[in-house]
Amino acid sequence: MSSNGKGRGRAIRLRRRSDATHARPIVAFPVDRPPSHEAPAHPGQSWSSSQAPVPGPQALSWHAAAPPYAYATVPPPDNHGRQSSRLPRLAFVPNTSPHPHPQPQSRRRRIPIPLPPQIHGVTRVALHPALATGSTHLVVDFATDAGNNAAWETPATSPALPSLTIESPRLPWAITAHASGNVVRCVSVADVIGAIHSALGLQVDREGFADWEAMTRGGSHRPDLLTARLDAGGGLVHRRGMTRLELLEGKTRFAGLAESGAGCDIWVLVLV
Repeated sequence: MSSNGKGRGRAIRLRRRSDATHARPIVAFPVDRPPSHEAPAHPGQSWSSSQAPVPGPQALSWHAAAPPYAYATVPPPDNHGRQSSRLPRLAFVPNTSPHPHPQPQSRRRRIPIPLPPQIHGVTRVALHPALATGSTHLVVDFATDAGNNAAWETPATSPALPSLTIESPRLPWAITAHASGNVVRCVSVADVIGAIHSALGLQVDREGFADWEAMTRGGSHRPDLLTARLDAGGGLVHRRGMTRLELLEGKTRFAGLAESGAGCDIWVLVLV
């Protein structure tokens, strides 16, 4: 019995030693790698790859061959790397200064990106006489009038367009006038005046005030420095509840729309 027990124990030890000697090899699965790397020397060799960091969202580059209004900027990601949900802001003309650090730009102006014609084949339109510069048919002061011009339910352009984009040399925001539906599928004179009146009534936050200051006076684009400088030196200071109308500094009378040169549906607001 003792001999059988010793034999059985010896057999178990031999079997364990054999299992340790002929252990199954560890299989390493290859990972994706760039095609330029060499193949592994042994079948069981695993790849070690280090991928270059993926760059975050960058502003679309500006090309000299493109017109200065044919580009836009993308809002930068926040501190956690997430893309902002805000719509892309219209771009400023790029700074070509040779200085390595950004310099304040004077009279920076945002210009809408030109889009294809709203009506196929239409590249020029005639503006309604009431909206033309120098016209006396329409007298509007946006500081006092209510913006109700229902009597002007006639197409704003000929041929009629479904919308018009209006920009101002005094404001860094574009205004879009859409067809209200009172005139079938086209923007009317009343729609244009109403859109301008509504846009001028919007409130301005600190960032928007800094944009306006940087555009019109070439000031600092940082709201904290901007407000401090205006408080010390006098002038228009941002306050809670202020509207875009106040940024016109008294130029509130409608004097017509002028051609922008950026398309038949983009016009420049003239105020006196």
